[in-house]
Amino acid sequence: HTPVHLREVPAQHALARRGRVSEVDFGSFLEAAYEALFAAVARTGAQVADAPGGLYPQEVDDDGEDIVAVVPIVVPVDLAGVHDVQLIELPALTVAVASHHGPYTTVGETYRQLGRWVATHATSLDLPVRERYLVGPPEPADRFLTEIHWPVEGPVHQETPP
Repeated sequence: HTPVHLREVPAQHALARRGRVSEVDFGSFLEAAYEALFAAVARTGAQVADAPGGLYPQEVDDDGEDIVAVVPIVVPVDLAGVHDVQLIELPALTVAVASHHGPYTTVGETYRQLGRWVATHATSLDLPVRERYLVGPPEPADRFLTEIHWPVEGPVHQETPP
């Protein structure tokens, strides 16, 4: 895990697919969602602007959560004829960032570390936590790299980034 640090994240347009999913089904939902999102990228000619990601509630409920798979794009595109995909804008934010190296099954450790840091050093905003999947499938799970972005009020005391 990397030390927690702050980052200003600019607003971005994104293609999105929403779902109400239990935590055990996050992986299968995301797999299907990214297949649909990247098909929409190909169909519309959208230019991908950043790594794919997801929006998650700050606390996960075993009964299911509203999550959103996203693919950031450079400019909005016309989604006529594309089903189950929306165009959204991710707002500009100050985020507390922690990086998780390894399989998604152990990402909870990094969330706990980040949550403790936010509780001690910042004021959390009532917005979804963002994940950026910098390295993921088809790479081996021990090589995965996921950034977790927790929205906070800025400016706050900043620790040195890695």
